Amino acid sequence: MTIFFRAGALILLLSMIAACGGGGGGGSTSGSVTSDDRNTGTGQPDNTNNPPDAGEPPAPPVAADLTTNVFFPVFPGMALYYDDQAEPSQMGEALVNGDERVFPLQHPDERVEYITSTTHEVGLKGIYLRAIEGATPVYLDLMFDTPRRILGNALSYSSSGNANVKITGIAGTYKIPVTLNARLAGNESISIGALPAQPARHIRLDMRLSVDIITRALILMNYPWVEPLLDAIPLDLWFVPGIGIARIQQGEWNIQLTAVDGIPQPHVFSVLRLANVNNIVPLQMSVNGDVLTDPQWQQTIYYRTSGENWLDVQYDSTGSWRARLTRTDLAKGVYAATVRFTQGDVTQDATVSLLIR
Repeated sequence: MTIFFRAGALILLLSMIAACGGGGGGGSTSGSVTSDDRNTGTGQPDNTNNPPDAGEPPAPPVAADLTTNVFFPVFPGMALYYDDQAEPSQMGEALVNGDERVFPLQHPDERVEYITSTTHEVGLKGIYLRAIEGATPVYLDLMFDTPRRILGNALSYSSSGNANVKITGIAGTYKIPVTLNARLAGNESISIGALPAQPARHIRLDMRLSVDIITRALILMNYPWVEPLLDAIPLDLWFVPGIGIARIQQGEWNIQLTAVDGIPQPHVFSVLRLANVNNIVPLQMSVNGDVLTDPQWQQTIYYRTSGENWLDVQYDSTGSWRARLTRTDLAKGVYAATVRFTQGDVTQDATVSLLIR
């Protein structure tokens, strides 16, 4: 069943709920670069011991916003290409409401996900999509009263509260109670074009419209074919450190990230837990596809996930900067750090991810 079918049926469902006086209170939560022709990346860094050719510092610099979450980074000019589409999905200007910043991820087909991204959490604020195709398409605009946490340090999150819904062609705003459950379904490797396999946190969402028994009976009496929408609606998202949402799946419908522009160079370690660090090959550090060979750079490591002191970055005898693992005793999972290189007024960032299997 496609997302368009679900959203179209949802319009009928919302009309019934509004007519029957669906209620709901305030929200509550609980925690339980590819190397194609669209970017300057080179994919897997060169890990040989051969001294690279000296060169000028890479430009233009790409610096991470350390106040956002590494699993949903925000970079000016960042472009995500899904399923080899010609036009990219891009991050819009942040929508600011007090201390809350909502980042719209805008797709070429006019679909938008509204995401909150803070140091420790990623949240879902709402969606905007074309619900019904046709000469006069119908758009669905759904905004939760408060952002729903979907990714953080906890293994799962559960939230409930109202969603404000607007539908073109139907006057007014519907206040619909919605329950959203999010859980970590696994730590996986995911392919993104010509990049080396990237570690991802697989998050499974289950959204349920909260309707009482009488409302449910009325809906099924008039529209029995919408019964699946009264059950939990699953949505799977794969979040990659330093890149963002790499895959979206709902039933048989899915999209896959195939290229990305405007992000710091990704570097990946994938190792078994308790592996001997002396047997793990260091990664040569690159920024914008260029190996860092100038010893004058100053580096600072910012750990962006729980678990620290697993990374060391030094200029060594190869004539370049290289990253080494210092520990592998962390719990199985995905970890990430931003390595910031500075020299005068120039700042260059690189993302280092670690998958402990």
